[in-house]
Amino acid sequence: MGVLSTILSGGLNKLVGTVGGIIDGIHTSEEEKGQIALAKMQMELEFRRQSEELSASLEQAMMADLANLREQAKIELSSSDPWVRRARPFFLWIMYGVIAFNYIFPAVAMLFGVTMKAIEIPVDLWYVFGGSFLGYAYFRSKDKQANNNKA
Repeated sequence: MGVLSTILSGGLNKLVGTVGGIIDGIHTSEEEKGQIALAKMQMELEFRRQSEELSASLEQAMMADLANLREQAKIELSSSDPWVRRARPFFLWIMYGVIAFNYIFPAVAMLFGVTMKAIEIPVDLWYVFGGSFLGYAYFRSKDKQANNNKA
């Protein structure tokens, strides 16, 4: 069961519990209370079924999105335009420079008595860098494996 269904089922349980409390306060016969309890269970089962279907469809959409990203990376790597093929490595080289400027140069400058203040890198940029690095490394290794198998 996904996160969405967990969140929604908590709200449903509160709602059903509240409705059940109101119904118990009303003077009804045991037969009517049984019918109401049966209807309550059917509602809960229907809600769980729908939430599981929603979770499954969300998971399928995420998998399709990942497949599209994989295809896009393959197209970029096989492009005849050198700017398209080199865009990811160029971004990585820029980030290597930023990391060196932030962490290596200040350490070396301290040896000469100079103090340098590091630039704060946003967290989102670290995520982009990590994803780009891992994706580039993966597809680069796959490309090398394919070239080694051809030879």
